[in-house]
Amino acid sequence: APPGKQGYDPDEDGTDEIGPTARIVHDTGNTVYMLDAADGSVLWDAQSDLSPSSMTSSFPADVVPVDRNNNGYVDLLYAADVGGRVWRFDISETATSRSNFATGGVIADINTSSTDGIAGNRRFYNHPDVSYITNASTPYILISIGSGYRAHPLSTDTTDYQLLLKDPYGLSVPGSYGTPLTISDLMAWSAQNAEDSVHGWYLQGSQRLR
Repeated sequence: APPGKQGYDPDEDGTDEIGPTARIVHDTGNTVYMLDAADGSVLWDAQSDLSPSSMTSSFPADVVPVDRNNNGYVDLLYAADVGGRVWRFDISETATSRSNFATGGVIADINTSSTDGIAGNRRFYNHPDVSYITNASTPYILISIGSGYRAHPLSTDTTDYQLLLKDPYGLSVPGSYGTPLTISDLMAWSAQNAEDSVHGWYLQGSQRLR
């Protein structure tokens, strides 16, 4: 069965023109799962089978499947949530049960509302675009995604970015998912030495690529 999504929690819309001023916990749409196409039964659920403590935000956009070894089977998933996190899930082709079907975790978190208040309350409503970059000394997966607040698109309270993130694990299956990338790990696209960025780049919402 194809990867699925549970949807969007309307609590993120808020009750006024500003909306939540910091990242909140959702009780709807806060997982990624797979269904049996024949009978609708749940084959795998990231929240219950992996139990990541940070899976507290809804996933409003499509999950992005990747065939990492080009054998015709999906073995890598990317997903983004409205809490400003980018997730990666690695699927085992030799799994025998739900418990060892996949590993996963947050590889980037750009929501800084806990320290920067509403200016840092960044959200992802769109799915990431991924590319495999081979013209580098070490090939890597590049993730392109932009933050924003679709429920209040004219709001300027949050400082949003277009991001180009280098997946630190590339095509390899990580033993653990470590510390997620943050804004401070990235380099401004316009920086003089931008090409030297190890983890990727950011472009503030009012700017544009040239």
